[in-house]
Order: sequence, then structure tokens, then C-alpha cells
Amino acid sequence: MEKKKKIIVGCSAGVVAIVAAIGIGFWYNSYQAEQNRFALLPADSEVYTMELGSVTPSDASVFVDNENTSEKMQDTQKDIHLNYTEDQTITKEDGTAYLKVGDYEGTVTAGSQELPFTLHIVDTTAPEATLSQESISFEYGTDLTDHDWNQYISTSDLDETSITVEQAVDTHTAGSYTVKYIIVDPSGNSVEKELAVTVNEKPAPTTTSSGSGSSTSRRNTSSGSNHSSTNSGSSSSGSSSSGSTGSGSSSSGSSSSGSSSSSSGGLTPGQSWETEMQYGSSDRDGSYYYGDVIWY
Repeated sequence: MEKKKKIIVGCSAGVVAIVAAIGIGFWYNSYQAEQNRFALLPADSEVYTMELGSVTPSDASVFVDNENTSEKMQDTQKDIHLNYTEDQTITKEDGTAYLKVGDYEGTVTAGSQELPFTLHIVDTTAPEATLSQESISFEYGTDLTDHDWNQYISTSDLDETSITVEQAVDTHTAGSYTVKYIIVDPSGNSVEKELAVTVNEKPAPTTTSSGSGSSTSRRNTSSGSNHSSTNSGSSSSGSSSSGSTGSGSSSSGSSSSGSSSSSSGGLTPGQSWETEMQYGSSDRDGSYYYGDVIWY
């Protein structure tokens, strides 16, 4: 009987010890789990979405969910690794690099724990565009077949851009036109600019003048006596005193006959003339000029 009691007591103690050990094991594991509790922010968090141009993350702490991570793990050294290739990066002018638009797989390591995550790079920023001038003009009839419209605009964006030019400038119709530029990046962000274009009026035809200066050509026909200073007839014609014989004039003939014209043409009374000449703004004063052609 005594022996039986000892066996029962021993078994009970063993059971208690086993239960205690199990309990201690569960407690220890729970304690260790609590101490090593480590979590990353949910995948739908904005932390996982970064704007194009952001510096490639190198600090894993930005992905850590501190609320669900123990103090011990918060203080533990953490490393981050992203899977990408060199052709998936863009290097800025200052030498810094950033990831192109897309999804990148990565891991954060803390102690013996390694947690995966996905980094989503997006581009929500429209390109910048600047016109070199607000308006331009063309002469009437200018040939625009090979005209480079892109010379008037410059663009800036973290990604490549495409430029579409919409224009219907007709240089054979004077007036005002608008050239529209549409700049788009691969993510669909866009910006528009407008350039004012003027086509000048068609110039008036040029008048060709004959002769020199602004002179014009005139044709003048008149009687020679109109422009000559002549004295026809006798200065003393008819009879002299009574007793004189003969009926002739003591001074018949032309003492002033002929032409005393101031012209070099030497016109005589009754002659007609016709000429073409060049003269300036004042009308002809009736004098003949060198080179006049006299028609008999």
C-alpha cells in the first residue's frame, strides 16, 4: 500500500512537471515571439507607392510597422534589398539615381527574419513646357513645308515626352492663327501650350516708272509759234514820205523775222512740233529742250 502511494505521488509529480514544462515552454515561446515581433506596413499603404524621381529607398525603417513590431526588433539593425537592374534606373544631372515607373520586389531583413514587400513607382506629375516666344509672324506666301515648329518650345520631365503639334497656318491667307502643342509623358500626364501666329497682308504690286526719279512721260503737240518769240512782218513797211519813188518798204523783210525762240530747236513761225520728253514735278514752261524732235 505504501508502495502504491509512492507510485501515485510520483506520477502526479511527473504530470505536474510535464504540465509545468509545457506551460513554461508556451510562455517562453510567446515571450520570444513577442520579443521578436516584426511587421511591415500593409501592402496598400502609401509608403509602398512612391512618386517618380524619389530617391531609391535605402532605409528599411520606412517600411516597418512600428505599432506591430516589438521594441527589441525596432532597435534591431534592418537591411533592405530591391530587385532591379541598371536599365530600370534614371540618373539625374546631379548624379543621383531613381527608379523608372513600375513595380519592384524587395525584402527587409531584421535579425533572422526576412519579410518581402513590393514597391510601386508611379508618375502623376505633368511635364513642364515653355515657349521661347508668345507669338511669331510670317510674310505672305512663306513656304512652311519643312518648317520646324518644335524650335519654339522646350520641355522638362523625369521621363521621356512626346510633342504633338496641331496647326493649320495658311500663308496665302493673311490673318491670325494658333499653333497648339500637346506634350505627353509615358504615364499619360500632359500639358498644352499655344503659340500665336500672324500671316502678314499681301504686299501691293510695285509700280515701274520710266525715266529717272519720279518723272513721268508726257507727249506735247502744239504750234511752234506758241512757244517761240517771233517778230514777223516789217519794222517799217509801206510808203515813205511823198516824193519817194517805188512802193517797196524801206525796211521790208524780216528784221526780226525767223525764230528768236529760246529753244535750241530753232523753230520758225508756223512750224509745228511734236515731242516726247521727261521732266520733273513742275510743268513744262514752254521752252524747248535739247533733244526735242521737230516734225516738219
